[in-house]
Amino acid sequence: MKLFVLIIMLFFSGTVAYAQTLPVQENEHVISEAVVSLTAEEKQWISEHPLITATNKMDSSPNEFVRAGEAAGFSVDYLNLIAENVGLKIEYVNGYSWSELITQLEERKIDVSHNIFQTNERTEYLNFTDPYVYLPHAIFKNTGSENYSNDESFEGKSIGISADWAATKDYKKNNPDLSFIDFNTPVEGLLSLSEGNIDLYIGSRATMFSLINKNFISNLDVINSTKLLTLSQGYEGRIAARNDWPLLINIIKKGKAAISEQQLSQLLQKWQMPYGMANEINLTEEEKVWLSEHQVINVASDPSIAPVEFIKQEGEISGIAGSLLDIFSNKLNIRFEWIENKTFDEGLSKIHSKEADIVSAISTSDERTEYLIFTDSYFDVNTMIFGREGENIFGNMESLSGHRIAMPKGFVMNGMIKQDFPDIEIIETNTKAEALRLVSSGVADAHIGSVPLTAQTMAAENITNISVVGVAPYNGDISIGIRADLPLLASIMQKTLLSVSQSEMASITSQWVVLKPEIKQNYDLVWQIIAISAAIVALILIWNFSLRREVRRRKFSEERFKQIAETVDGLFYISSPDLSKIKYVSPNFEKWSNHKCQDLYDDRQVWRDMIHPDDLEMYLNALPTVISNNFSTVIPDYRIIQPDGLIRWLSTQTHPVYNEQGEISSVIGVVSDVTSKVRSNAKLNEINNQFQNAFAYASHGMALVSLDGNFIRVNEAYCETVGYTSKEFMKLTVDKLTHPEDRGMSKTLMDEVLSGKRLTYQIEKRLVRKDGTIVPAQVNVSLVKDNNNMPVHYVAQIQDLSALKEREEQLRHSHKMDAVGKLTGGIAHDFNNILGIILGNLEILKSTVAGETKTVLRVDKAISGVDRGANLIKKLLSFSRKTTHAAAITNVNDHILNIEDFIKKSLTVSVKINKSFAKDLWPVEIDSSDLEDAILNLSLNARDAMPEGGELTFETENITLDEQYTEAIIDNKVGDYVVISVGDTGTGIEPELIDKVIEPFFTTKAVNKGTGLGLSMVHGFIQRSGGHMKIISELGKGTTFKLYIPRSYNNNIIKPNQLSNQKDIPSGKETILVVEDEKHLCEIAEAQLINLGYSVFTANNATYALEILNANKDIDLLFSDIVMPNNLDGYEMASSALKIHPKLKILFTSGNSQNLENKIKDDDAEISRLALNMLHKPYNHYELAIAIRKSLDV
Repeated sequence: MKLFVLIIMLFFSGTVAYAQTLPVQENEHVISEAVVSLTAEEKQWISEHPLITATNKMDSSPNEFVRAGEAAGFSVDYLNLIAENVGLKIEYVNGYSWSELITQLEERKIDVSHNIFQTNERTEYLNFTDPYVYLPHAIFKNTGSENYSNDESFEGKSIGISADWAATKDYKKNNPDLSFIDFNTPVEGLLSLSEGNIDLYIGSRATMFSLINKNFISNLDVINSTKLLTLSQGYEGRIAARNDWPLLINIIKKGKAAISEQQLSQLLQKWQMPYGMANEINLTEEEKVWLSEHQVINVASDPSIAPVEFIKQEGEISGIAGSLLDIFSNKLNIRFEWIENKTFDEGLSKIHSKEADIVSAISTSDERTEYLIFTDSYFDVNTMIFGREGENIFGNMESLSGHRIAMPKGFVMNGMIKQDFPDIEIIETNTKAEALRLVSSGVADAHIGSVPLTAQTMAAENITNISVVGVAPYNGDISIGIRADLPLLASIMQKTLLSVSQSEMASITSQWVVLKPEIKQNYDLVWQIIAISAAIVALILIWNFSLRREVRRRKFSEERFKQIAETVDGLFYISSPDLSKIKYVSPNFEKWSNHKCQDLYDDRQVWRDMIHPDDLEMYLNALPTVISNNFSTVIPDYRIIQPDGLIRWLSTQTHPVYNEQGEISSVIGVVSDVTSKVRSNAKLNEINNQFQNAFAYASHGMALVSLDGNFIRVNEAYCETVGYTSKEFMKLTVDKLTHPEDRGMSKTLMDEVLSGKRLTYQIEKRLVRKDGTIVPAQVNVSLVKDNNNMPVHYVAQIQDLSALKEREEQLRHSHKMDAVGKLTGGIAHDFNNILGIILGNLEILKSTVAGETKTVLRVDKAISGVDRGANLIKKLLSFSRKTTHAAAITNVNDHILNIEDFIKKSLTVSVKINKSFAKDLWPVEIDSSDLEDAILNLSLNARDAMPEGGELTFETENITLDEQYTEAIIDNKVGDYVVISVGDTGTGIEPELIDKVIEPFFTTKAVNKGTGLGLSMVHGFIQRSGGHMKIISELGKGTTFKLYIPRSYNNNIIKPNQLSNQKDIPSGKETILVVEDEKHLCEIAEAQLINLGYSVFTANNATYALEILNANKDIDLLFSDIVMPNNLDGYEMASSALKIHPKLKILFTSGNSQNLENKIKDDDAEISRLALNMLHKPYNHYELAIAIRKSLDV
């Protein structure tokens, strides 16, 4: 073991004085707000009784007891949870016997009790909850007494039992033939049993074991008895409350019901199963995958530090580290292989070159954390100064100033010595053996090293003239170091180390570090004392020197021992084998406490009083195990509180010293202050956990990439982005995932980062998914370096840009369409005015040449050309989403049927039409003429895609879209839609052209076979209607256009208009004022209206029109253009006209109504209503007559 064998902070057995009277202590566990549902009456009760009192037994650990003056234990924690759940505050009453507490409950001086057994008597003044824990009983006997093999053997035996215990009456009642002896406290009964005064003692199993451990009673065993235990094998712990407060028990029951199974399990584990639990290795899926792909771990070992580690002839790692790796190998089902490094320094070099994965035994340092991740320590060493025997006794490091010491290369201690003691000259050697030979031969004055390692090397090299001559302040710990670029392996190794039990570690340590000196001479009492001292010196100085040699040097060694013990960094002590008596403690004890060393010799309770209350029970429970295992079990680290309030973390090492009969005669130990190490480890664990969580749960992809482009680790988000599992990722490279056209730039940028030309880079590039699809991504890459500024690996962050790119494309297309509409809108007014002049004059000309057939035919063709021009302008305007349209509640099925005959005439005979309409199709609010145009355009496109014939299918259906579908569609919302599908069995559309076919003027048809506006018009119609269009196409099989139109909840459907008989042109006798700034249009309108029988006034601007209205009160209708000269438009003029003539009817006309919506929003409600009455230019004679008559008849 480590010579300074691990100390145990012994000295604290002592009987606990439970008879003291303690004041009532207020428990600090206060919760201000309830987390369960309480009635108004219950809340009011709590506001009136915010503080309630509760019982607390002094010595029923671990269920309830007093620690540092406060209530503690399983049941206390359980009641605190209940109080927390309902918003109550608990004040615990300590310092009384259980019978006294019961009396106070009965007298209503205490409100609540916990860990209480329900009896008929107690129900007279208490209400009880259901049980929350079962507490089994046990019968104890003295180890040296007879074995009890049958039930009859209890007869005539004296059985101890606590007088205050609730189960006592039942046991006596059910076993009248047995002899029970009452004790005031369980401790008294157990001590009486230990001393042989009674035969048996019965009590609560958990409490009895706790008291046995606390009072260092080591000669008791548990027995089984069917006769006793079948009558009352245990009791059920409950919460009880005074029954004159019935609301209180209801509140407590609600708080109890809110305690989860997990919380209860945690409390049981904390208080009743703290030791001996099997440790599992809880590896993550990612860690399991890594292990499956790395079955061999390459290990760098230090061949010269036996017994910690050394290399056997077969090339296997042996010693403590080797045994530990064997356990790891069995637990993880992997193999550890030595990389055949001859020296420790060479092993570190192979870590840097990545030939080795781990270092099996290494001390931690700030410098090494740059390239290694360390596990917790598995072996602690205290360092000494070794010099030539009989020469200088240096005592401490300061006395080595001006001297030379020999040290192996690569030891972390070398750097510390150079920094702390620059006047000491260091000679570095390849191995520890070389360093010790230099000291032995006189070339060097001293060597600094740990006792077990140095003693082992001295024995192996047969060096006999070196001994301990002083103490060095460099207490070290041995850990496993894992390459920093292997974080998963580091996590695996740490978890596996934690899973190694204390007994396993003790077995390893005792196997390789053994101290049992052979004693061949017999001495009288004085010489026996000297022999013990010599054995202790041998323990601290040189590991396996014989006793005969030590006796010859005893005087010299005794002086050296005193000097070393008093300069040890920490506490050094010697105790009796049962730890009941401290024989010696180093002077540092007086610095850590307000006591003299003699105080500890007189009363071991002194040390126990310094231990932190939260650690005391753990510490006391550990001591019996350490003693029973002959000090091969390590005491867990614990805390002490110094008089100034400073808290120290302590690590204890103990080792027995045997006499010539092979019995333990004394125990020596060292207590080291490990506060800095504990805090550093906690901080490192916190930082590591934060990084692990941030990496694993990041919403974007993250990866660690080796310098040669291989993936070291990836998170789940990256896996989802590219479709590979984390296991598959480990076989990929950055190039494999990068689009071939982007690899060159990616490689160049990574090289620039590696060379230092740039610190980081960010680019957009294309990733190739597992299924071959392309993913646009933004990649941020930076380089991680160690403290030596050496590159370790890259860190990459990947953001999937697929959704963003799709939205950008949709927005770009929307803006393009809007731009086309705006451009058209700029010329539409003037162009439609021109078409109106042409159309009007053509109609007048047609009426004058009615008898000339050829001339009429030519005029009709000219009128048809005007219609085509007007339709073209309408289509171009439809690209603007601001264009107005005449929306009405429409049934799509009706309108498709309305134009079916027209569609048939437009198709070839080889095209068959199929229809599949939803019977209860929802209504939609759209411009029905736009719908018919869209259906016709899609039909004509289908015809052109099927030159050899085929099938054209119309389908309608109702559908509800969710967020998952609509989130990628700009301006589209979740809800109900009507879907119109127009499909063909034609040639299909090439994938790269699907996004282009809806662009204006884009066409794949031959010249003069199409304008390239049909699908653009359909797309504009769908956008105006608040829906979207989806194109599904497969080359050689056909194309389907799906139009999604929002459902309307207005069922007032308008049927499609049938073609009117233009021979039935309405006329009238009313008076009309025509306002038109285009002279020729004004003349045509005037002529056509006069021809219909109306009286007509005309004006070419708003001012003149208002003058006419003022002068003529009999005008019935104002027919006005919207766009007017002199900064007064048709809306404003109409508003003024209504003030003159309130009953005046209004009809507007315009060649472009693109700005209508904004204008209507700014005017009053009346103008908004009138603005809906619009006649679009160019209009023919019939359309004018219908609009005028309709306006007058409203």
